[in-house]
Amino acid sequence: MAYSLQIENISLSELTNVVRSIIREELDKASIQTNDKNTFVEKTEFLTRAEIADYLRVSKSTIDRYAKNGKIIRKRIGTHVLFSKNDINKQLFKK
Repeated sequence: MAYSLQIENISLSELTNVVRSIIREELDKASIQTNDKNTFVEKTEFLTRAEIADYLRVSKSTIDRYAKNGKIIRKRIGTHVLFSKNDINKQLFKK
């Protein structure tokens, strides 16, 4: 999908938020998976390290340690590190 963006008087922070929003939107679209009969659809929500830390109520360094030890899986998109909320739930809360 093509995006058009004209940059005028925008701060780096605002630009970062716009880019982050576009990346999330595209990741959300890409994460919808269907089987041949179109009876199963799963949407994955991707979160940043800070968002996952808030979600799990742990520190960001704990998230780093979990990822390093393989307890949770991180996905790299360019220079961004994101975590699938569905994967986190499956890995940490499996019975």
